[in-house]
Amino acid sequence: MLLINDDSGRFVKKSKSKNLQRIWKPLDLLEDQNVFSSVLQFCGCCWTSLRAVSKRFKDSVDSFLRLLVVRPGASKKMVLVLVGHAPKLSTIVLDGVDAVDNEVLHHIITKCNHLTYLSVAYCQNFDASVFRVKPNKLKVNIHGCWKLLSPHPMMSPITVIENQLLAFKATANVTSCAEGLEKALSYMSPSRKSQLEGLFSPVLQNRFQPLTSYKSFFMRKLDLTSRLVPGAGAAFLVSVDCGERVHDFLWLLSFERSIESLRGCWLTDLIYPIERPPVSVQEVAPL
Repeated sequence: MLLINDDSGRFVKKSKSKNLQRIWKPLDLLEDQNVFSSVLQFCGCCWTSLRAVSKRFKDSVDSFLRLLVVRPGASKKMVLVLVGHAPKLSTIVLDGVDAVDNEVLHHIITKCNHLTYLSVAYCQNFDASVFRVKPNKLKVNIHGCWKLLSPHPMMSPITVIENQLLAFKATANVTSCAEGLEKALSYMSPSRKSQLEGLFSPVLQNRFQPLTSYKSFFMRKLDLTSRLVPGAGAAFLVSVDCGERVHDFLWLLSFERSIESLRGCWLTDLIYPIERPPVSVQEVAPL
């Protein structure tokens, strides 16, 4: 069986054995699920290729779209256009898209009636008020949205550190400096917060400056809590890459048990910068 796109924009199905052919118009193709599946394979499952056949075919293809994943660099206009083309979307992923704001989310929540899952992980340009119109069936992923998150018993130590790092980085921006610092300190243990406020406020000291200017970070769990701080629940080596140099920090966390509002939450007890020993020429010279 062969599928051929002729000059008129129609797909022709030819059978070698019977030397017969049948011609479908674009909309007829969509009504036959088996044929439509073949067309998807023929076009390399490319949505843009199918939409280019004709305007009517474009509208029909859009109606079949259920999942939309938008790249981080997309503009606000592009997000709205993409969402507007597919009225039956059930899943939209906008992770890391800076263009996502209250207007974009309000449009998605109110216009996409079939939407059941929306991911806006690491998006920072909206607030919680936009979710007042969210239907109960819609599940929203706000992982990494540090402005909306606060200490919670379901939050793991790794997530606590990640939210603090994101908040610390926001202090490099004048408009979000105070908010970022306040959020980062909200994850500190109450018994240690008074000591740490002087260390981090109003601007991080030089040894902690890499926490505001890193490009990426990674963590490694350490099995040193019993020797360093008796009773501490978790210890991590956090490395932040600032481009020219990687800086290490020791992060100690414990389970809060005394304060009712924070009971059961992982909170940070200590953030300590670790100086890497300088590497001499002899150490890196080939044997």
